[in-house]
Amino acid sequence: SNIFEWYNNCKSDIENENSKYLLVGNKCDKIRIVPENIIKTFCERNKINYIETSATQKINVIELFTMIDNIIVNSIKKKKCCICM
Repeated sequence: SNIFEWYNNCKSDIENENSKYLLVGNKCDKIRIVPENIIKTFCERNKINYIETSATQKINVIELFTMIDNIIVNSIKKKKCCICM
């Protein structure tokens, strides 16, 4: 599975224009498989939030949960809450 399939599956399963997407690249302390420019371009084109994390190295773990919290809170404030992760 790749990010294109993931995104298409989310869009077809949810079918809601208010959906918020968050792509998390885990194990960012390991060798990169997908080039960063491909991920960033894809996320920018599709208005997807993106963060890279590493639980073992404690990289962006708190930031990830802060992003999730902000997405949910902002969606609730706008009375639009449908999230696919």
